[in-house]
Amino acid sequence: MDNYNKVDVMWVGLSAKYIKNSKDICPPLDARTNSGKVVSLVEQQLNDLRYYKTNLVPTPPLDKNGKLRYPTNSEMNNGFISLEKELVKLKPKVVILLGEKSSSFIHNKITHSENKIISIEPHVEISIYRDMHFISVVHPSYIYIYKRRALDEYIQEVCYIIDCALKNKEAIK
Repeated sequence: MDNYNKVDVMWVGLSAKYIKNSKDICPPLDARTNSGKVVSLVEQQLNDLRYYKTNLVPTPPLDKNGKLRYPTNSEMNNGFISLEKELVKLKPKVVILLGEKSSSFIHNKITHSENKIISIEPHVEISIYRDMHFISVVHPSYIYIYKRRALDEYIQEVCYIIDCALKNKEAIK
């Protein structure tokens, strides 16, 4: 994080994972992952923006057999502390929350009576918190694996949402 100044868009995945056949942790939303491939395609469409990628839980949560599992609430709470520090330092204009688990957890953490959540489509919610647009979207790996035919539409939709949020267009207020 030390090499980054302010960013336009921060991507937030759920948790880290290991690089295949390695004990090294994969960088957040790395292009070698299904999610990272889709995120990279969005970034190519909006290539004049500054991006930062992170995960709510920075280390891979493993079960007793060493397999990746969903993080616990405690792990997500601990990760949220680090995420808040990243948000303060980087001051992104738009924070894209990938998938239901990270989206619902983060929206619940930041939603107070003075903040509003707006649903603009059945699968897209926006919270405005500290002048940042927190936008939940369908997890990109779900689209990549199960809805590949809708990949171009998904990319265009995410690009449109980011563009609207950056310009504070009425479409997302």
